[in-house]
Amino acid sequence: VGLILLHTEQRIHGDLNPRAIVRVGSKWKLSNLQVSKPIGQPTTDFRVCNEGYMSPEVAALVMDPAECGLGGAGSSSPLAAAQNNDTYTPDSSYDLFSLGCILYSLVFGSEMWNINKNGDISSADLVQLARWSPISFLDKASITFPIEGRTDNQKAAIDLISKLLAPTPHDRRAAFEFGMVSVRQHEFLQKKPLDRTTLEAFKAKQDIMFQGEKDHGHYKQILRDLTLEERWELQRAKDVLLFGVLEPTNVHLPTSIVILKDRLPVGRDEPMTKRDAKRRLKEAMKWASNVDVLNDSVRGALQGDVPSIGHFWSLISDLFSEQDYMYLYFVDELTGQPVLGDGSNPNYPMEITTRSDTLPKILPLMHLTMRAMALYHGVAGVARMFGNTMPNLPEEWRHLAQVKVNALKQERGATPFGSLAADIEMMRASREQFMKSSSLRATAARELVRFVERKEGHKVDLVGLQRYPDSDGFAIWTSLDNSAGFKDAISKRSAERLKEERNHWVDEQEREIDALVENIGVGTEKMAMIEMTLGQTVTELATSNSNADALQSQIAEMEKTLEEKERTIEEAKAELEKENNQAKCGTVACAIM
Repeated sequence: VGLILLHTEQRIHGDLNPRAIVRVGSKWKLSNLQVSKPIGQPTTDFRVCNEGYMSPEVAALVMDPAECGLGGAGSSSPLAAAQNNDTYTPDSSYDLFSLGCILYSLVFGSEMWNINKNGDISSADLVQLARWSPISFLDKASITFPIEGRTDNQKAAIDLISKLLAPTPHDRRAAFEFGMVSVRQHEFLQKKPLDRTTLEAFKAKQDIMFQGEKDHGHYKQILRDLTLEERWELQRAKDVLLFGVLEPTNVHLPTSIVILKDRLPVGRDEPMTKRDAKRRLKEAMKWASNVDVLNDSVRGALQGDVPSIGHFWSLISDLFSEQDYMYLYFVDELTGQPVLGDGSNPNYPMEITTRSDTLPKILPLMHLTMRAMALYHGVAGVARMFGNTMPNLPEEWRHLAQVKVNALKQERGATPFGSLAADIEMMRASREQFMKSSSLRATAARELVRFVERKEGHKVDLVGLQRYPDSDGFAIWTSLDNSAGFKDAISKRSAERLKEERNHWVDEQEREIDALVENIGVGTEKMAMIEMTLGQTVTELATSNSNADALQSQIAEMEKTLEEKERTIEEAKAELEKENNQAKCGTVACAIM
């Protein structure tokens, strides 16, 4: 009742824990209200709360960014952005999670975490809290209260706690429409058995958990039969290709898909003609060419904007101009091939009506699948997921398609449908919260679930695909069911990865050689010009030297002539002086006489 009154006043308690519930006389009351905050008003005081009773969304803000893979202060993910802002907007769902932690300790006889006297938990537990999944609780419940022997009261208690401990505020609000009022009306607190609908929903949630455990056991058995090198190759593929990151958390469904213009033949063993192979590659490259310009129309379609849907179809009119339907196939994540099925399911491949809103809403998933195939298998991998079965593509085709396939491999910066790096960071911080976020890829995954359930209901025929989840719940979807098949697929994947890396290296070398040849050509032209200029300079210098020699000869002649003139002048002066002297002598002789 105290929480109901607080929430009615638009406030949260903010630090609900066993020590905040005290008995006064015959009544139980709430204490420690000093951190109570108004709902909807951002605050920075959440860090003083008891960590052992925090909700996952607040735990993600308290923890060190590096611990949850957010990438630090420079990260662009939504969770990291909120963490960098150091604020939390209070929501009544926070108190619901704290109440779930208290009920957990009362029902199971132990705390969810090892909590010290200050109310704090270890860094490792804080990471687990930030990544909280309801499967963790259901697993604990199945050990403490075996399913076969549960009483009605135990079933109701487990149902209530699982809803209170839902990992996202959205899930908690959805489970309790009227907040604490709805909590108080739950069957456990009313001492009633669960109604049939609630019991079936709870059973379905448990079935998903137990199927996941069974699948994980099968996966571990296969891993034991693999060599260390094969395990490394498989793990590398999972990390690079992001297997399972967009799989919905409330239902097991593969998200590696391809949408084709035509149905693929089933049960035909004849080899594919070169013409058909080229057509498949051409279809893939058209998508690769168009995907960059579809971001705005896809975003609008996911937000329910009808004009965006029309704009989307106008942009790809050359792909599906004369068709009424397209066909959705799941893609085997180990072989890279579209899953054909055996033809017995009339709803598979799943038909998508052209000009409907389905294709633009799930296109981000196909783009991510194309990226995965491009990263590991290059042009051949992208062609294969579009139905090509030719074992070796002509080198000419690969060269023509390589630029577009290289663009598919991009993951940072302005990638289509938002930053993939930011999505990965948010998913690693809290997968549950990411799958409820407004990310185009997460929204596309939710739309895929709705589309498949409309086509097939809740019992989805996965046409032979099997789910192999790791300990973190990230799964590989493949039709292979034994270690021999895994070994063969891993060997082929490794060979194709090395081939793609070699092709990439060869392409880089060819580009470098072409650039070097071009530089050599430019250098040769420059050298020829220098030699020509040098020849002209030498000629001019020779001419200049010849002119200088002639001038020097002229100067010598002039100097010789000048010397002769000077001698003549000197001789004339001497002759003149002699005559003058003789004249003087004649004058003196006359005077004597």
